[in-house]
Amino acid sequence: MLRPGVLAVLLMCMAWLILHAPPDTQAQGPVAAAEDQPISEPDPAAVPAGAEGDGAPQTCSRFAAGQPAFGPVPESRAELRQLYLTGLCQLSTEDWYSAEATFRQGVSQDETLRPYWNLRLFNALLPQDKPSQTELILHELMLADPGRAVVDAVRDLLERYTVSDHPARQVGYHRLIGAYFAAVPPKPGDHDLALRQWNLSLVYGTPDDRARALLRLWQTPRTREEALRWGETMQAQRDELKLAPAGEAYLRRARRLNTLRLFERNGEEIVGADLGGLTPEESRQLGRIYFSGLFRLREYSRAVAELALAQTRARFAFSSVDVLDLSIQLELRRRHIGTAVRLLGELETLNPVPAAVPGFYIELARINHEKGNGQALRKWARRLIARYPGHALTGEAYWSIVWWYYRAGEFQRAVETANAALGDAEAMDHGERARLAYWRFRALGRLGRSDEAGRAAESLRERYPNSYYGLILAHQGDGADPLAQAFSRQIKLDTDSRPPPQAPAAWNDEHLRPVLFLYSVMETEQAKGALEGVFGRKLPREALVELADLSYYHQQYHVLQRIVANYFLDDLRTEPVRRAMPWEHAYPPAYWGIVEQESAREDIHPLLALAIMREESKFDPEVESAAGAKGLMQLMPPTARQISHSQGAPFNEQQLLLPEGNIPLGVAYLGRVLRRFNGDLIYAAAAYNAGPTSVNRWIKAFGNLPHDEWVESIPYTETQRYVKKVMGTFLIYLSLYT
Repeated sequence: MLRPGVLAVLLMCMAWLILHAPPDTQAQGPVAAAEDQPISEPDPAAVPAGAEGDGAPQTCSRFAAGQPAFGPVPESRAELRQLYLTGLCQLSTEDWYSAEATFRQGVSQDETLRPYWNLRLFNALLPQDKPSQTELILHELMLADPGRAVVDAVRDLLERYTVSDHPARQVGYHRLIGAYFAAVPPKPGDHDLALRQWNLSLVYGTPDDRARALLRLWQTPRTREEALRWGETMQAQRDELKLAPAGEAYLRRARRLNTLRLFERNGEEIVGADLGGLTPEESRQLGRIYFSGLFRLREYSRAVAELALAQTRARFAFSSVDVLDLSIQLELRRRHIGTAVRLLGELETLNPVPAAVPGFYIELARINHEKGNGQALRKWARRLIARYPGHALTGEAYWSIVWWYYRAGEFQRAVETANAALGDAEAMDHGERARLAYWRFRALGRLGRSDEAGRAAESLRERYPNSYYGLILAHQGDGADPLAQAFSRQIKLDTDSRPPPQAPAAWNDEHLRPVLFLYSVMETEQAKGALEGVFGRKLPREALVELADLSYYHQQYHVLQRIVANYFLDDLRTEPVRRAMPWEHAYPPAYWGIVEQESAREDIHPLLALAIMREESKFDPEVESAAGAKGLMQLMPPTARQISHSQGAPFNEQQLLLPEGNIPLGVAYLGRVLRRFNGDLIYAAAAYNAGPTSVNRWIKAFGNLPHDEWVESIPYTETQRYVKKVMGTFLIYLSLYT
């Protein structure tokens, strides 16, 4: 599959060629002419490198010269940019030989971007009958460690072009796929290509080739069906193909089965596996995966019995600490608190004390909160605070005590504990400190100490202005429940067209120059990949601001999120929310035309849709979760299909990876959820993450709580964090654009 950036170039190129082709070539065109060429290499004299006749080469050069850049391109790079675009145009017209010559010229002239020139040279060689040259370029690409974006592009090209009835090509492609797999660790996205290699190996390969392909398929299933199919095939052909998976292969397979929720099958395979080739650490990891599967299946009796067996401990290289750790987890899950506490006492006597102990203290505090036992909750939370000063879980321990006192109506004790916590806040993160400060303010208000509450609110706004809690206070009206306010849906954003920003500092930086060049030739995915390699380096702020401005101008919203996350988070914590860098870049009105139109159709707030989109995907249209949710608004395919069919529209799963396909369905689903909860933003955000059934259950359980208290009461940690992020983002969008 072609990446969107390259596809855009190719489509523009083909449209331009149709409009500008001479009369005698319009009927047949370059593509049709290319299809008549033989597979064998042509006479070099017939297709001289850089030839400029009346056909495609000259046309592609004119096309390249007329393309707007991502931003101003320095004169020193303009000629190379035109060369690169010429090559992309030649690829689009299937003029493989001219494209090969063009990209070879680029390889020889531009060492800094050699992997990217080589990638397109590989692209030009693949359709030709030149397996040795193609394999040579592939090896050079892989040895250069070019980054995931290039590796994925190679995979996509191999998938696209390894369809042929020509026997010589089949053998050549088989070698190429084998060379690719030899250099790249398995991942689920390689499954289709591994299937191609498997099918080729059945006809042209040796038993070793089949074994390598089967091992790849076994490790990289994307669905339950694929996992079961290749597990059975492995079982049937393992002896014949002399397959002995290494430890890392077992671990990959086990992790994929857990992700696909095939816990029973996972357990059966691990029990039946020959673990002789694993290191002790690999055996230990596999054992933990096995027992986590038993826990999820609630096979507690079986887990107890197996942990008691010496052969289980030997098989998984478990130490006495591992056995104690797993036993405590098991007893906590079974709510056998007395047994868990006794085992925890044994763990505490070890020297050094295992790192898992503070986590067990917090888990015991949570369980006692569920059981309504405040005394035991405080005991375990205070033990963590006393025995592990400065531990990362200290903030959660303090919070559990404060929240218990607040919900019990003991507001004075809540204030005192929050004061102690904020005086011991060195190990806490920004969000934990803001939460403690907010509930100190709320407790003071409940005590009727309005002057102190006012000072606490002012301090919170000053110290944590852009946290979820600071934003609640900033938007607080006359009522006591700021999250329940009704917000206007009439949003008018500036749509003025601005010229592309200048970027002299970014072009002058040796690390950012490749990124800008790749954007200038619309190699969007490769530019993102090059940017990944830059993150972590100390870069000039001026250059980063220029790159962010260019990304914003060209609607590269996901790139913006990465730049901000890597370089501007401190600014977002301290600077006031305003229409300027980095706020507009961190919270852009992404895909506004579609969002505005679809939100109006569903009669929902467009900025809520934007907030959910930002937190679901960080504006990456092609992101897929481990659970299978896809695209900007992270829709599960069955849900999206049901919505699409209810609208009388056809459905294709691939449309979820396009903004124009994903946003309408996501906004429609959000509209349904909002209507189900009478327009309540908090309930709708929670339901978008955890499902309407869970939210209905919580509404019944919590009673008529103010919204801020309701959010803190959500028992799913992931959903509670999600709601806070979405509502915080929504409030920032309101500040920026209304």
